[in-house]
Parts: sequence; C-alpha cells; structure tokens
Amino acid sequence: MKSKSNEGHFAKSVLWVGLGLIILTLSLIAWSKAPAAAEPPREGFYFVQLSDTHWGFNNPDINPDYKGTLKKAIAGVNALPKKPDFLVFTGDLTHTTDDDQVRRTRMAEFKEIIKGLQVQDIKFLPV
Repeated sequence: MKSKSNEGHFAKSVLWVGLGLIILTLSLIAWSKAPAAAEPPREGFYFVQLSDTHWGFNNPDINPDYKGTLKKAIAGVNALPKKPDFLVFTGDLTHTTDDDQVRRTRMAEFKEIIKGLQVQDIKFLPV
C-alpha cells in the first residue's frame, strides 16, 4: 500500500517537470522566431591560385615552353577582366636542387618574374 505523501510528492514532481518542459518549449519557440541581428550584406571575394610553378624545371619533353609558362600564367592573371582580391601560390615555387647556389638563383628569378603580377595581395603556401 502506497502512502499518500509519496503519491503527493510524485504528483508534484511530475507537475514541476511538465511545467518546466512547457516553459522550455515556449522559450525555444520564441527564440526561433526572434528576428536575427541585422548583419551587413556579405560580399564575396575572388582569388586565383597558382600551384607548383617549379621555376627552373627544364625538360622540354614535358614542358616545351618551360621558360615561358610562368610568365604566361602571370600575363593571364593580369588580363583577367576582374582583378582578384588576392592570389595564392601553393606547392613548389622552384624546382628542387641540392645545389644551394642554383636554389638561390631560381628563387631570385621567381621573385623577379612575379613582380609583374598586378595583384595587391599575394600569399605563399608551399607544401
């Protein structure tokens, strides 16, 4: 036989839990219908990626215009009707070599060639 005090305690607990669920539900409904904070319209951005330029790679069987390819890519970027917000170079900028002097020469040539880019912001992400 259950005591009346236990039944009363259980009934009050169920009542409070139910009331809490109703308040929570109403709060969630009100929150979901609240107007979002006014945000200024977002404008997109436009960028160009050049990858694995490997300046200094000189195998005419694979790339017959190895001395002109990077320069043509830069001319292509400069000729775009809309200038990119930024340009990112990914991958190898110069072709690998164990000779430190050749590596420095290739990097200096690469830097000189890309001076012709008409893009304000240039990022480098060598991988």
